[in-house]
Amino acid sequence: MKCQGSRVLIVSKFLLKILLLVAFIISPFFAPHASAARTSDSHHKTTKSQHKATKPHHKTTKSSHKATKPHHKTAKSSHKAIKPHHKTAKSHHQTAKSSHKATRSHHNMAKSSRKTSNSFGKIAKSSRRVSEVGISRFYSNWKGVRYRLGGTTKKGIDCSALTQRAFKKMNIRIPRTTGGQLARGKRIPKAKLQFGDLVFFRTSRHQRHVGIYIGNGKFMHASRKKGVTISRLANQYWAAHYETSTRISS
Repeated sequence: MKCQGSRVLIVSKFLLKILLLVAFIISPFFAPHASAARTSDSHHKTTKSQHKATKPHHKTTKSSHKATKPHHKTAKSSHKAIKPHHKTAKSHHQTAKSSHKATRSHHNMAKSSRKTSNSFGKIAKSSRRVSEVGISRFYSNWKGVRYRLGGTTKKGIDCSALTQRAFKKMNIRIPRTTGGQLARGKRIPKAKLQFGDLVFFRTSRHQRHVGIYIGNGKFMHASRKKGVTISRLANQYWAAHYETSTRISS
């Protein structure tokens, strides 16, 4: 009986060693799976943690997006409000530009008028000032109109018709012809000529020429060559043909 029990013990130990050997041999095949499982569990836990951490970020971003929407609406509204202001400013700029052009045009006209007035000399501070301004304006309107014997309009005018029209502007009526105008006024010496006096020239045996003295040795008249113009009494031709001067009283 003792021998038999000893054999069982030996066999048991032998089987145990075999089992341990088998376990040792197959353990490498199970270790990677266990490690992978542990790694997977760890990665899953990490991902879950990151997901939880990301949730507040998503909520914050969503909240920020909602907060940004009113800003976009405000900016859009502000842009729309700016558009009419821009149009108004542009319109104002165009109006100012147009006004500036009108001012320049007016300035040029005034400058031109001033130059014309200078041709008549300095206007004296006297009771004749209104007449001088009237003749100055009259000349501005008639300057350059061609000469035509017997003419009385801007299509053509002669010397006596020009003087008659000029005096009519001053509410003074004088005859139509040079002979009638010579008889109408009071003769004065050439050295005492004043603005508005008539100056006569004997251009031929049977013809006279008349003009209006405007000061500074100049007179306005309808010239055969230049039309309505201003000439100097000292001019060689006019000095040679000067006849007399008269003053028309109102």
